[in-house]
Amino acid sequence: MDKAIQQDPAPRPTRTDAQDNLPMNNQPFRSFYEISGEAIMLISERHFMECNPACLNLFQASSLEAWRCLHLADILPEKQSDGIFSWEVLEQCMA
Repeated sequence: MDKAIQQDPAPRPTRTDAQDNLPMNNQPFRSFYEISGEAIMLISERHFMECNPACLNLFQASSLEAWRCLHLADILPEKQSDGIFSWEVLEQCMA
């Protein structure tokens, strides 16, 4: 029996397509992000991808490149206010 292989009529988006559609590429979002007085950061796999100027200022990072070299554990206190180690909380949040 020959079965025809059906192709999905709509091609799947590539990673580049997804990156092009990120909110960071949306001008109103980008403007809000850049001028916000609140520290905003984008995290992937426990590493920082992007942050706004308020975030660089809050954490006293010299540049976005320096910020991207940091790990979440680098900016967390050793223990949370309830006495639990920050790395334990981080592991729970990232699971």
